[in-house]
Amino acid sequence: MKTVSDMRTFVSKHLKGTSSQHRSLGLHIGACESIMQHKSSTGDFENQLRTEHNLLQGFDMKFCQQFIEDSVLRCFPMVYVLRLLCLYSLTWGGIPTRLFQQWKNDFLQSYGYQHLLTLHKLRKAGLLVEQDSVSTVSLPKIGVRKSRFASIAKLLNLLPSRQNECDLRNPTDVSYLYNGSYTPLTYRLVEQLLLADRIPGLNEALRNFSYAYHTQEVRNIGPYSDRNVLVFFLGGCSYSELAALRMLGRSLEINIVVASTSFFGGEKFLKTLA
Repeated sequence: MKTVSDMRTFVSKHLKGTSSQHRSLGLHIGACESIMQHKSSTGDFENQLRTEHNLLQGFDMKFCQQFIEDSVLRCFPMVYVLRLLCLYSLTWGGIPTRLFQQWKNDFLQSYGYQHLLTLHKLRKAGLLVEQDSVSTVSLPKIGVRKSRFASIAKLLNLLPSRQNECDLRNPTDVSYLYNGSYTPLTYRLVEQLLLADRIPGLNEALRNFSYAYHTQEVRNIGPYSDRNVLVFFLGGCSYSELAALRMLGRSLEINIVVASTSFFGGEKFLKTLA
């Protein structure tokens, strides 16, 4: 900068952008601090995240069981505890009877026996059940007994490899929405309906669903169905599923419109049953 005019140009163009970035950075830091403060006040966020990842991947179950037990005994927020219990039940085909009875007694003592009705509603919805009371699917290929979730996750590749690091700045895989640990089932189903080359395990995975499915009307939907697709959810759609479908639309360069009877997060959903 050799003249006053050069200095004026630099200030008006470059420093103005720097000031704007500084304000934006301060806003984001403040938001992060507020979120972390909220998470810290409602439980052990880091160990919660570790427990959720381990339950999905099937690692370190001793740690998961100990953390869930500690969360109940320390009277963490009830919805926080119920989310972990339901995740354990769904990913492992139910909770072993001994653990189920122990956690049930601890839960009622910590939160009150009026929540027997809450546990009954969750059991009726199939979200929180004993392992012995649920049917599991057997996988002859690997010769072990696993839950329906484990079978579907394997066939549809819903659990990314732990070796694949998730780039949060420039995400290329939808699993980044779950910190690299999970790909939503609804995302995979819509993706497979839109793509011409489908994964080999799709039909077998559909047969493992606990409800009927129909594909006659959408069998010839690909490729991309003229760039406009409507996805409608009966019963509700989570915000993370909504974000996943938006990412799918961007990656395929199509317009995906999502409609649903309701939109919710994990806490809101469980509060309707509690």
